[in-house]
Amino acid sequence: MANNQINQQNTDLAILNEAILDAQNLLTSFSESDQVLANFTTAFGDKYDRDTALSLVNQWEISDFNSFPQFEILASATINNANGAYSIDTNKIYIAEEYLL
Repeated sequence: MANNQINQQNTDLAILNEAILDAQNLLTSFSESDQVLANFTTAFGDKYDRDTALSLVNQWEISDFNSFPQFEILASATINNANGAYSIDTNKIYIAEEYLL
């Protein structure tokens, strides 16, 4: 593999890792809000599973994100020229490397 490709992959991974950390920090802050369940109701109506929501909030409060799917960077062509995709079969989120640039 050429050095340019390795450097680009390292840059892509750094960008993705930064975005993941930012999202995790936002979820941790969100979980500490007094209005967190009211916000779930606003987003999902009153038909969401409150116990599951509370379980997620409790995980986010302690910065536990182990239940989240893993990410993988792929060429856009591999995922039908999309910017991203999710596979229930692999429980992975795929991000197009071109999207990260």
